[in-house]
Amino acid sequence: MSSYPIKATQVSLDHRGGTKSYHTVLVETADGLGLLVKRWGRKGVFGSIKTESYATYREAERAFERIFNEKTRGGYEVVGKTVETVANDQSELPTMFGRMLYPKLDAGALQHIDPTIDVTGRREPDPPEYDENGDYIGRAPPRVIPRETIEAARKREAEEKKQKEQEGYAANPLFGLF
Repeated sequence: MSSYPIKATQVSLDHRGGTKSYHTVLVETADGLGLLVKRWGRKGVFGSIKTESYATYREAERAFERIFNEKTRGGYEVVGKTVETVANDQSELPTMFGRMLYPKLDAGALQHIDPTIDVTGRREPDPPEYDENGDYIGRAPPRVIPRETIEAARKREAEEKKQKEQEGYAANPLFGLF
């Protein structure tokens, strides 16, 4: 199945009375994968960036909602309007992400949403560093999800949905009488 069209929802938040800003891009592919791009820093500066890959769009959406709720409770408020864009092929990805963000995305994030994309010359995620006990030092390693895990998550999600429907039918005494 093709990854296209790829849909992106961009939300920008600024801290009330402060100089901080936080931006998120929630990405959904046609084959159900999810990607969350987070960017933060001082207002007017590009800042830092982090990407998180998810086996399903619903998992990415839950992570986005959790972050959004944390930020709004912590004094951030939405700036401007939510921007929704669609890319129908690889040539439209730079426009969808924006000319400032797209070049800074790492190879792993782009290949997660489109395995056929050419990432030659694109930065690789920083490798994780470990201390002598095997614990992470600094940044956590990038999240790499094997395709088998993605298929298992989709299957589990479909089974959960089917089970909820059956429970709903069983709880309705009038089901099937009409």
